[in-house]
Amino acid sequence: SLANEGIFEARTTEEKDAVFQQYADGIRGLIAKARQQNIVPIVTLCYPRLVYTPIEYEYTRRINILQNSWDVPTVNFLGALDDGNGRWARGFMFNDKHPNASGHQEIALTFVPTLFEALEKGKATPLKPAVARGFARISAASAPLTFTPESTMHPFAVSMTVRTQGSGTLVAISGSMLAAKMEQKRSGAGRAPVEFEEAVLSADRPFTSTIGVENEKWAYTSADGTRVTSSAAADEEWHQIVLSHYTARGETLFFVDGKLAGTVAERLEPNRFVIGGPGSANGTAAPKEADYKDVFLFRSALNPDEVAVLNQGKVLQSSLEVYAPLVDTQFRPGLIVENRAQSMTGLKIGSGRIVHVDDNVRQPR
Repeated sequence: SLANEGIFEARTTEEKDAVFQQYADGIRGLIAKARQQNIVPIVTLCYPRLVYTPIEYEYTRRINILQNSWDVPTVNFLGALDDGNGRWARGFMFNDKHPNASGHQEIALTFVPTLFEALEKGKATPLKPAVARGFARISAASAPLTFTPESTMHPFAVSMTVRTQGSGTLVAISGSMLAAKMEQKRSGAGRAPVEFEEAVLSADRPFTSTIGVENEKWAYTSADGTRVTSSAAADEEWHQIVLSHYTARGETLFFVDGKLAGTVAERLEPNRFVIGGPGSANGTAAPKEADYKDVFLFRSALNPDEVAVLNQGKVLQSSLEVYAPLVDTQFRPGLIVENRAQSMTGLKIGSGRIVHVDDNVRQPR
């Protein structure tokens, strides 16, 4: 990582810039050498360090975004253990440069489980369709598109581009809330043992959180019912919605059009995502009609810089399990919509009216 390369020890801006470039060039060199030997490289992005200041944190976010743009699979470790300042989340650090066992577990969960199978089958780095005409129009459905993780998921981010003028639930996320017990631990013996704090996570109680429109505004309703409302209006324009959850630090961030609307303290383990409706008869109904495109589902949280990249219309491929442009010409129940992420899973089509709409063809509303 940049820590190993000496980004903190470099004192001037010029020295730090040189370390940044040296690291980027070195990783590119390793990727090239691996491919020359018929080895498929996977790059894990840079992660926290206890001593980082806002300066080193900015360099870390920059290099991660740069590597996210390369034609190589990447895994987003920072999105698992970042405390929001580039340091380790409480309870997940062993020492200055390393996570403890719980921290290693969190970063392991940022790997897409079917990444290796997807690479064996030759799935390419995810890109937007060369000609992306159209979107999915969903009408008053309960669970039109669903995703069920095949293995444990902790940090996550879900992003989509949507437009609707009606109130109702657009996304429902369910699973288990987690409780964290802090334990004091000791490693080693002799004169210099390492003492550290470790968070032990356990299932607490079921939850359902939602993203929707309330009083013509975009809103997130958390696991405990707390509401975060954006100042952006739900109107006839397309809006980018992102929900980013850091399990380790216990915080969810809600963004609309690249701007942070607010945060909620909670710690979640999701096991089902519903796009386009509440997912159950007990939830607030979906809007009468809403349009969706470019649905992303990550196995790592996204920071504001990464959300800004998505808001620019670009693709982030690190820890990406689902990228559904939703330009499919047909949506048949029981099938999986096109998934351009390097994974073998995807959004499953359920009940409800989902139709393809061509941008160039005027449709009655």
